Amino acid sequence: LSRGLGDVYKRQIPHFATHTDAQVFEWIKNGKPGTAMPAFGDQLSEEEIWQVITYLRELYRQAQP
Repeated sequence: LSRGLGDVYKRQIPHFATHTDAQVFEWIKNGKPGTAMPAFGDQLSEEEIWQVITYLRELYRQAQP
């Protein structure tokens, strides 16, 4: 991860794990209302969004003791 993202990573990856892939897909594609999470549906294909989710799940898996 890039420098400066460590704290975000430590806070968000465990939280991310509590949501379904379908929820995360929706948030990446359309943004998450009431938060700073923007929509990326006009920048990423559906396949790319699934690749991001797979990557984040793998980061979470690797972070487990």
